[in-house]
Amino acid sequence: MNNIKLIRVKQKIGAGDRVFAYVMVNVRSKKHGYSETISVDVTPIIKDELLSGVPDDDPSKASPLDDKTNRFTATADANRETVTIAAGPRMMIGSSIRDKGVGTFALNEIIRWMIVKYPNYMVDVINVSSTFLPNEEDRKRAVHFFSNFGFDFKENQGLAHEGTMEAVLCMNLHEHLNRSKIDEIDISKFIRELLRERYMIEETIKNQGRLLQEHEVFRHKAEKDKFTSVLINILTVIGILFLLFYLK
Repeated sequence: MNNIKLIRVKQKIGAGDRVFAYVMVNVRSKKHGYSETISVDVTPIIKDELLSGVPDDDPSKASPLDDKTNRFTATADANRETVTIAAGPRMMIGSSIRDKGVGTFALNEIIRWMIVKYPNYMVDVINVSSTFLPNEEDRKRAVHFFSNFGFDFKENQGLAHEGTMEAVLCMNLHEHLNRSKIDEIDISKFIRELLRERYMIEETIKNQGRLLQEHEVFRHKAEKDKFTSVLINILTVIGILFLLFYLK
């Protein structure tokens, strides 16, 4: 299975909101032996880059988003009847797109897959440890993130916001939607809009070129008319002078 989705990340600006970025989410699952793995790749993109088609090499104008792919994975083991969730040692996506609903959308794909295909499997232990997350605020954020989906963490050795998830059945988890931060949008509609905008840009450039060309033609014609007018005036004066001289 390979399914590509596109989400629009919103950013609050005063009373309203605007598009912060577009993010491509590639969901793939693959069976190998007695296990099946699902991976969710998160790739930030900028709409303006798609329109221009030319990357900006100026570091001062670099995108505020990560330039790399973030990946969430989970593997279901039929022999053990367990699902192991892994999102890298930090279990977090890049800091530049964190807290914007992107990670929630990505993990939601995995949770849905677990509930539908392996509802009676147990989820392996997840540790939010100071070994991988030395910063207490990061540990707190990670625990809160997983708790949104029904995971329950217990403190380890009394350390603040460091915990081990209690074993849980996949069916006891739940999807977590965060529509206030992101929207899933239709890819085909998005591409059509890009093509339309590209077409409008090309038409504007063509029209500007045509107007410039028409202006040049008009300028040449005006100059030619001016020369002709001056020539006629000179000939007229010469004619008048000739007549005056002849009449004398």
